[in-house]
Amino acid sequence: MANKTNPTAIGAFVVGAIVIAVAAVMILGSSKIFTQTEMFVSYFSESINGLDVGAPVKYKGVTIGKVEKIILRSPKPNDMRNSYVVLIYSIDAHTLSKRTESEYSNLGDSISQQIKDGLRARLNYQSIVTGMLYIELDFAADKNEPYVLMSKNPNVKEIPTAKSTATEMMKTLEMTLNNISKIDFQELAENTNGLILTVNGKISQIDTDKINDSILKALEDADKLMSDPGISGSLTELNTLLKESRNFLAKLSGQVDDIAGSVDKTVLEVNDVMKNLNGIIAPQSPFRFELATALKNISDTFTSVRSLTDYLQRNPSSLIKGKAEKEKLNRQ
Repeated sequence: MANKTNPTAIGAFVVGAIVIAVAAVMILGSSKIFTQTEMFVSYFSESINGLDVGAPVKYKGVTIGKVEKIILRSPKPNDMRNSYVVLIYSIDAHTLSKRTESEYSNLGDSISQQIKDGLRARLNYQSIVTGMLYIELDFAADKNEPYVLMSKNPNVKEIPTAKSTATEMMKTLEMTLNNISKIDFQELAENTNGLILTVNGKISQIDTDKINDSILKALEDADKLMSDPGISGSLTELNTLLKESRNFLAKLSGQVDDIAGSVDKTVLEVNDVMKNLNGIIAPQSPFRFELATALKNISDTFTSVRSLTDYLQRNPSSLIKGKAEKEKLNRQ
């Protein structure tokens, strides 16, 4: 006669399986179960191209949360011209406490105080090469600087926004390029050529022979003055000669002033161009910083590719056998 199934054993087995499953879920998902996250919201009027759900939220460069939801809204139906982007993101108080070595019993109140001290949310590049963005929380405003909140949900704390570094950099670059495009280089070249021709014309108009003759005549008159007993008459002639010389020098000075004015105008136009270019390549400019970051990322990529190529040249069999086989051979 076959043994009957024991219901107690079956029940114990089912209960044990459930306990093991719950324990596994708690162990594997402990990082989610024991987190202390709070939701925050920020409103951006600029483009968030490069930011997706799951993007990190960083405080002074340290990851403390992530983007949970992205919503596109407009103040009125079908008013897309004045639309804005609502970013809802979470901040892990446990992670923030661990990274800052401080306790946050009420994260919302702490954030409110920091907002008064100038805390703002803005967009920044994770990498200028990929164009991926993240939300950066930092003190981008002065203490007690006025701000406007848009959220009407009392359950979600709003953090005001500030213009992103990426946006400011692109605006500066766009303004610089726009100013450069307004410069009529052809006209500038024509003005320079005209200036050169004018200078040559003015120089050619100076009658050096006449000047030399006038000087020689003055010397002759001086000799006559010294030898002529009628000194008074000679002094009168000398005074007339000096007046004529003064008038000639005045005309020459006016011609030189015209030339100098043309040169000053050209120098001012060139100076404006150099100021715009200096603004882009200045050591502390955002464009130069982002460009240096991009070049470093590209350099790191080339270094990795070069290392892989060198390894494959020394160990071509690793493509088939793998690195582990190569290490076994080395140990033998």
